[in-house]
Amino acid sequence: MAGAALKLLPESKRMEMILQKVEEEGVGLYGNPHHLREEDDAFIMEIHECPYCAEIARRAQAGGPAVSQPCCHIATAVYREMIEWGTGNPHATQETACIATGDPACVFRIEK
Repeated sequence: MAGAALKLLPESKRMEMILQKVEEEGVGLYGNPHHLREEDDAFIMEIHECPYCAEIARRAQAGGPAVSQPCCHIATAVYREMIEWGTGNPHATQETACIATGDPACVFRIEK
């Protein structure tokens, strides 16, 4: 029923609803808040205590091998696939900042 109702909404609204649910579940599922904001051409999901790269970031901070590029590939793929499921269309999704590389948060950009 929910899937049928989603299809009646404009695509950007469907995207927003899906990502808002991810934002809400961030605390319950992962123990940390996810913050969603909207720009003209994309949605931005920001995670300040990222569960996806926590161990990589911890090792890098402890003097382990440095990470030179964002590494939260699972989260990127999950966002991309959820949006494609909800809209029926692929949307470019990329991690633009990563705690493991020294950024203050992991940031994901999902194009509209």
